[in-house]
Amino acid sequence: MKAIYRFLKLARKEPLGCLFSCAISAAMIFAFAAGMVYILYSMTAVSLVKGTIKSATGFNATAQSIYANVFTGYFEIDGLHITNPTVYDSGTRTASKDNTEQFLHVRKIKMRLNPIDLLRGRFTVSSFEAEITFLNCVRITNSVYNLPEFLGGMKEVSSIKISDRKPLLEKLDISIAKAAYIDLSAKSDSMVWSMSDFKFSRADISDFDKTIAEMKSSLEKSNAPFVSSGLDILAKPKH
Repeated sequence: MKAIYRFLKLARKEPLGCLFSCAISAAMIFAFAAGMVYILYSMTAVSLVKGTIKSATGFNATAQSIYANVFTGYFEIDGLHITNPTVYDSGTRTASKDNTEQFLHVRKIKMRLNPIDLLRGRFTVSSFEAEITFLNCVRITNSVYNLPEFLGGMKEVSSIKISDRKPLLEKLDISIAKAAYIDLSAKSDSMVWSMSDFKFSRADISDFDKTIAEMKSSLEKSNAPFVSSGLDILAKPKH
């Protein structure tokens, strides 16, 4: 009570000085609170991203580091490694002993997400760039294929940011240094196929189906029809 009384007494004598002091104090409190939010969100971003991928797809994900800015929505992931579910690694190997456990390794991902939606287990994307070092596509039956299985799960928890009442992806930039295809669906033999050095880039995307069709065409020209066919699920409407 005495402190409050002294403050009020001082405020009457020096109103501008007290107002300035209050403004400085409020700014310091706000900066401290913003800093705490930034730190706490950055600490939880790793588990949020990996947990969302795991729960949506069943594929395990690890990363060397994840940088997240809760205020801008900018995310940067280094060394993302995703492995297939155990059904793809049930002791099965091709004649050339290719390992079917690993699925995807990405050197770096840069993207803008809605940070609040990520807390709800959703990826609302406005920009996406990925430098893929290795994509390992594995088909073990006609209906069990890891690429569309993963993409289908991610589709259920992902959407494009709405701008002016329309979906808008500001940037899509994907490069694949190497991709391999292992088809184990035939009982008598297996098929192994590979491709390298694929790049695809588009900006201001409002027609996602058109962009997927363009990417599929580019992949087929790059000797990667096995990746192209896996993208079909992205162009299909949700049921």
